[in-house]
Amino acid sequence: MRLLIAVAVMAACSLANDNSDDLLWTTEDIESEDSIEDHLNKETPFLIYTFKDFSVALFEQYNSDRKWNTNLLKSIKSSKQFHTGVVSDTIEVNKDSGTVVKEVSSWEELEDAFAADMSTIGDKKYSALIIKPESVVFVKSNHRVKRVSIKTKPSQGARRKQPTSRLRSKSRKDELDFPIVLPPYHKSEKYPVSEENPENFGNCLLYLEGITVIVHKADSTPGYVAALIGNNENHKYLFADDDVQCVATSRKNTAFDSVRGEYSFDVTVKVAPEGVVAVYDKSPMFEVVDSISFKLLFNTTSPKTWELVNVELSEITINPVQGSSYVNEKLTIDEAVSAKPKHMNVYSTDPYGYGCSDTQAVFYPVESRSRNKYQVGIAFHNFQVELYGVYRDEKNDKIRFSQNVNDCVGTFSAGSLMGIIVAIILASILIFAFLMLNSVQTMDRFDDPKQKQIVINVRE
Repeated sequence: MRLLIAVAVMAACSLANDNSDDLLWTTEDIESEDSIEDHLNKETPFLIYTFKDFSVALFEQYNSDRKWNTNLLKSIKSSKQFHTGVVSDTIEVNKDSGTVVKEVSSWEELEDAFAADMSTIGDKKYSALIIKPESVVFVKSNHRVKRVSIKTKPSQGARRKQPTSRLRSKSRKDELDFPIVLPPYHKSEKYPVSEENPENFGNCLLYLEGITVIVHKADSTPGYVAALIGNNENHKYLFADDDVQCVATSRKNTAFDSVRGEYSFDVTVKVAPEGVVAVYDKSPMFEVVDSISFKLLFNTTSPKTWELVNVELSEITINPVQGSSYVNEKLTIDEAVSAKPKHMNVYSTDPYGYGCSDTQAVFYPVESRSRNKYQVGIAFHNFQVELYGVYRDEKNDKIRFSQNVNDCVGTFSAGSLMGIIVAIILASILIFAFLMLNSVQTMDRFDDPKQKQIVINVRE
């Protein structure tokens, strides 16, 4: 049966406390800001499946177990683009439009319903939506029309679940090679250094060669095991223009009033298909797979001072490996979790940037089905960031960090201090020995057989 939508209308009912996750995908060439109404009014099928208790997390779990290997999942992955979000408005469908809304209660029913629709649609283009039943209602044909964007937004004060990078990758335009550079100047011809760069690029720059993933298992030996996601031609990072949010006025002026505010960098890394295995004492311990997504939030805490105030981890997946009991279950974080990086000590003062070969880690608790208590941490390898004051030559298309860098390894590291202390001790021993030898006095009188025998007074 071909699903033709003649007239369908949408209206917002402002259900501020009743938000519903949605998943929408299409095989049409559309703009990301097209509304759902735009889909409905086209002469192409629009499929709506109402799934009780549907959520993005539930879809992620279903896909994680099947690895895009069902007809439904393959169709979503191969679509032109797909979006996830939180709908705070009720979708109102015209009763007389001919729209067919199918209600399902399990993934098996959804797969069957989708397969039946695909057999009817064939090779024609279509759009589809999965949403909770309570978010769809039918109205009469004379109902007022109101456009509802595909990129649905949460109601005021509602917490939006962060879509994972596996879902966001379709809407992101650029997949770039390591190392990570944000903004990605010179990573492609699309990003030269010019006055036409987006205002939110400001005059900031971030460089990152690798991400160290650390798993901490309580009451275990070893307690910490790490895996480095570093320079590898198979690792990629995703970028969209709004992933960098730097104060626009900092590009021309470094006065405090021009640079004060929040700066943020969203980082999404696609791990190589083969994954990254953590090794301890020549034995595999766990595997990092899929994607890693996190957000770095900086703030100018006072004039001439800025620091990293929050690290928000929204996605990471760690699998157990055969032959190791260190991680005996799948560990995932698929919703944004924030942590204050108090041990990272990423901060600097004007006009210095910040650099570190290996930062300290920030840890996040992970839900576990077993009695084991796990924490997952991330640290940064060969990391440098400067929020403003970057050397920028737009005429010659050049940009680089300033020469002033506040390095996490100070002038005197623990090793250099130990070397200095040992050298001082050895030098002190040498000086003491020299003074002792120098204080030895030889005899200045000797016996002569032809002379009177020398008598030594006891007092001497």
